Amino acid sequence: MVGVPGTDRTNSHPPSLLVLALAAVQCGAAVLLRDRLDALLRRRHRLWAAVVAVNLGAMTVFCWHQSALLALAVPGSLVGPLVLGLTTPPDTLAWILARIAWLPLLALALLGIGRLTHRFEAPWTSIRGPGRAALGVLAAAFASYALGVV
Repeated sequence: MVGVPGTDRTNSHPPSLLVLALAAVQCGAAVLLRDRLDALLRRRHRLWAAVVAVNLGAMTVFCWHQSALLALAVPGSLVGPLVLGLTTPPDTLAWILARIAWLPLLALALLGIGRLTHRFEAPWTSIRGPGRAALGVLAAAFASYALGVV
């Protein structure tokens, strides 16, 4: 659903109707499967605990997965211009196998980045008064800058 090397167009920039169709299918599947998944998770407590554990890191994964990919793709591209599974078009079975082989390394990179950044996701309760206000102003300024750049 996102751009890959070798394609002329991406489905997400600008968004196409395919993105809306995928969202509708995913929402429909969630609605249809909700009761079954709820019953399954109520019966299997270990599975529920695993879902909760993964969910605690969902925002970390969402925010940092591209950084983990770049942490491997950029050094790989310095070795050679084409790195199978990372910087080549996804047009062969070899690409799929190479991408699968990259997944454990990508997971390790994401785990490392997550360990470094996870502490910033918790509320900053130790900062009070003017320091908290200053951080709020800095965050608003950065958000305005980021929106202006995009």
